[in-house]
Amino acid sequence: FMAAQAADVLFRLFDAWKGGDVDAYVACFADTFASAHPLGSTTQHSHIRKEIERVVEHWQDREYRILEEITQGDTVAVEYEMSMTGAGRGFEGRITLPGLALATIHKDRIVRYREEFDPRVVLAARMGE
Repeated sequence: FMAAQAADVLFRLFDAWKGGDVDAYVACFADTFASAHPLGSTTQHSHIRKEIERVVEHWQDREYRILEEITQGDTVAVEYEMSMTGAGRGFEGRITLPGLALATIHKDRIVRYREEFDPRVVLAARMGE
């Protein structure tokens, strides 16, 4: 298992997020996994599916830029900058969301995922501020 492959799995996740491909996003996670970010945590595929469906529903023109990537064995850390535009219904304007994702990969799928970002950026856009 090559280190570059670990990063590839995380980039597949980001590409699925960008393209709104719910099935591809969910498929990045192993049968047994743990995922956490400032707005919640889960070990259930159904919760991951709902999260990405909400993103696709409420945000459009999703883009990301990788600022830094560090891979060590089966673990990859990525500093990113995401940007997206609210699709209305309480989500207004374009936001830029800097963040950090840390993933542990096993057999080409994510077994542990942690994402850090400032939830106030998302919540402000949700309130139309």
